[in-house]
Amino acid sequence: SDDESDADDAGYERGDRVEAKVSGWTKYYAGSITKVNRDGTYDIRFDDGERKSGVKKSQIKSNKDQA
Repeated sequence: SDDESDADDAGYERGDRVEAKVSGWTKYYAGSITKVNRDGTYDIRFDDGERKSGVKKSQIKSNKDQA
């Protein structure tokens, strides 16, 4: 697929600190990537202990570049 040519868009890795907003949620919550799935989705464990699997990249934003 052609989105692999976009080097800036390499995706996330296990252990990355991210914020995600899944369907039905009104805001982003902080958590960590626990698994990268073959279909390009991610499993995330949130700081409050909740886990979500199959989270799409479009629902995730990195908080690495925040102070």
